[in-house]
Amino acid sequence: MRMSTNEKSSKASLPAQVRLGFFIALPLLVIINAAVWIHYVSNVESQRRQWLSQADMAMDSALISIERWRNDLSGDLRLLSNSPNLKSTLDEPSENHLLALAAEWERFMVTKRWFDQIRWLDVSGMERLRVNLTPNGATRANDSALQDKSQRYYFQEAMTLQSGQLYVSPIDLNVESGEIERPHKPMLRLAVPISDTHGEKRGLLLANVLANFILDELGRDIRLSANRMLLLDQRGYYVHGFKADQAWGFMSDTATDPAHRFDKAYPEVWQRIARNQSGRFESDQGLFVYRTTRYGSDGFGQFYILLGALLPEDMAALTAEQRMWCFSISALSSLLLIFSALLTAHYRTLVFVAENPEESATRPHPPVDHNGGSVDS
Repeated sequence: MRMSTNEKSSKASLPAQVRLGFFIALPLLVIINAAVWIHYVSNVESQRRQWLSQADMAMDSALISIERWRNDLSGDLRLLSNSPNLKSTLDEPSENHLLALAAEWERFMVTKRWFDQIRWLDVSGMERLRVNLTPNGATRANDSALQDKSQRYYFQEAMTLQSGQLYVSPIDLNVESGEIERPHKPMLRLAVPISDTHGEKRGLLLANVLANFILDELGRDIRLSANRMLLLDQRGYYVHGFKADQAWGFMSDTATDPAHRFDKAYPEVWQRIARNQSGRFESDQGLFVYRTTRYGSDGFGQFYILLGALLPEDMAALTAEQRMWCFSISALSSLLLIFSALLTAHYRTLVFVAENPEESATRPHPPVDHNGGSVDS
């Protein structure tokens, strides 16, 4: 059986109708996807600006916290160093004077529980009096428990100062009897050389501050930011890192391990940080905002760097929901336009056939028998 001319024409016109449908749909598809992409890029930029704003706010808050701790702790130590009980003890270190001074320190430490120890070290580095903070309050250490600290760096450095000058150590882990205390106890030490009423240097007044109070407050400021904030020392070691086990690398056998040193893991970023006291920049390794702060005085100040970091994987996580939404819109619109193009092509073909019924009517039909059945040709 042969097809009529109209049937051939309608069959032949179908690919053309499909092409026409896609020709109409393609510009719309490009426009919709371009709009979705522009929206996504705009959203990413908005997220970046929001993160920068939050990171700046968090670091400013952290710097205020550090400044407040610095002032409060310095004031506390100067108050203790001017105590009449201390002067009496230095002039005459009798047991009665030691008892009175220990009682004063105990009351002070119960009130201000961020002091872990307060000590008098004589000029040889030997502890002459120590009060420890315990879960049940503050207690004077037995004479048999007093230790020689002459080889500790903080004693050697603080003894080079003049009476009344303040020494502040780096934040590190507490060491007892030559071993790092466990669980880890981050410690900040403040010291002032002390003299008797005749002006003779009699050693150091040394206070151990539980640095967790400072770090926990920084942690609250960190949570204000959209992502990570690091605390680095001036050598590039982590004090507060991306992971908990990165901190205190300078006190372990892994001191040279890049995993424990920001300056080794991110050398280009570290070089840019070293150029200025503060700033913000973007590199292949992420978006960074930083501030440098100084903790201490009188020639023994410690520099710390507060660094906000938005790494590429952080930005991907931050925009994941928006990216999925944009992908879904793009995919759905593409499917709808393709379906519309096919539907349009089919509709136009039906219209063409409907507008040419005379050609459709001339199509040959198979003969039928008298009983109404078809007869095979």
